[in-house]
Amino acid sequence: MLDKPEPCKSCPLWGTGKGFVPDEVVEGSEVFVLAQNPGADEEIQGKPKVGKIGQEEERHFFPRAGLTRGKVSLGNVLRCRLGDTNNMPTGAILTAATKHCSQYLRIPPSTRLIVAEGRYAWQFLGGPGSIKQWRGFLSPHRYQGKPVLSVLYVGDVVAREKKLYFPSQLDWAKVARFLKGEWPKPVPPRMINPNPTDFQAWLSRIETLGEYSIVDTEYDRDTKMLHLLGVGVHLKDGTLEGFQYEAKHLTPRHNELIKRLLTRLPIVFQNGLGADIPVLEQIGIHYEDYCRVDDTMLAHAVLWSELPHDLEFGATMYSPYQKMKHLKKSDPLEYNWGDVVDTAAWWEALQKELANDPASKHIYETQSLPLIPHLLKAHKVGLRINKPRVGPAATLYADKMAEALRVGRAYIGWPFNLGSNRQLSRYLYETEGLPIQKHPKTKKATIGGDAIAILRQKIGPAFDPDETLTVEMAAGRIEQGAHPVLEARVIYADALQNASHYIRPCFLFDKKGEPIGLRDRLYPEFKIHPQA
Repeated sequence: MLDKPEPCKSCPLWGTGKGFVPDEVVEGSEVFVLAQNPGADEEIQGKPKVGKIGQEEERHFFPRAGLTRGKVSLGNVLRCRLGDTNNMPTGAILTAATKHCSQYLRIPPSTRLIVAEGRYAWQFLGGPGSIKQWRGFLSPHRYQGKPVLSVLYVGDVVAREKKLYFPSQLDWAKVARFLKGEWPKPVPPRMINPNPTDFQAWLSRIETLGEYSIVDTEYDRDTKMLHLLGVGVHLKDGTLEGFQYEAKHLTPRHNELIKRLLTRLPIVFQNGLGADIPVLEQIGIHYEDYCRVDDTMLAHAVLWSELPHDLEFGATMYSPYQKMKHLKKSDPLEYNWGDVVDTAAWWEALQKELANDPASKHIYETQSLPLIPHLLKAHKVGLRINKPRVGPAATLYADKMAEALRVGRAYIGWPFNLGSNRQLSRYLYETEGLPIQKHPKTKKATIGGDAIAILRQKIGPAFDPDETLTVEMAAGRIEQGAHPVLEARVIYADALQNASHYIRPCFLFDKKGEPIGLRDRLYPEFKIHPQA
């Protein structure tokens, strides 16, 4: 172990004064990788990234980035461990330790890119928002004049975010592309609110050159009223052109020209079912008017069912451009155009993946796409409410919650809130001393449905987890030794979910939140993509 430098004596992590892990600065290196803190192996050897995670990174992530140990600078936000653990300190201790360690960070003049690995490095280097929002993108703020790329901490990817292993490798691959000047690319230009004459001239030219169009709309979430329309046209030569219209500039003549374009070329949406298709009906374009519809969200859901399917995630994997999703309020036009060009890049990649996976393409073509018109109709028609059933059901669930509260409070002896996760966790694990159930990802104590089921099985009597627990069944189980609070919680949670998800939406409410009557119909949105 290396001795800590003299200035570290005033740091709360001083400990024995041993275990300092200095940065490995390589003069002339173009990349500096800054992680969070050393592990046990690093502490012993006095070198960063020599432990299990460092070796994983060197074998499976550095090659993607075109990096080789000895030719890249490596470092950590903190240069020693918190006691005998690999955990990062928190609060005031983290602030003080980071301040002490910051004096040892030296970025070589040759550095062209800093890789912020994990949220601590990202925050230290001035990155905005969260690491998950910005992974795979450059920070809008430079550090000491150097651009900063955000990637997830490899230790977190290996231990808790395994589904992001491959996407994280793609994030690291951007290092090599950045150094070659291949990423990020300039965003293609577009026309903004062109006059009808210029727009018609452009349209006459583009219709013969276009391969397909990409559409993104900004609209009122409640009324579906269009605010901003962005359209890109992917040309046969691989380039992209397009336009944007703010709704206040659209005239019937504009709508006629736009409809002509969007119905003559195949069209690509990102979540068209839930957003753009209903919105475009406001300017007279209906689903049956399109010659062909494709959707990146639906295609990605078939190809990569376990990954998120939103455009922000898709852009991290496929977009050659810098992040624009954070511009929604500050620059709505740039934000909207970013959605258009990111969707275009995503679709270009997805077409290749579908071609390489005929089985997935078959599902997309024969199941996902044909469902769109049926679900559009279902969204409009909605579900008729069985009004005579709603009132008694509301009373039934309210009575179940009241009975569950009565049982739980009678056992505990004070007005305990069965709906409070905090109160329930403290009571079960601290007061009752039941075995703590931890969330599989966060490793923190949880009292979720699975945790409650495990505790109920441990205490007994045994039960069928697929069977709905009634008040009468709970009473019988309590007589056989079941824990009253656990049984009460199951009844309460089930009744609360049914009441809030299915009964409350059937009511109309006044400004004070009091029910004033029942709706005639509900209009739920049925989504194809969420089910892995």
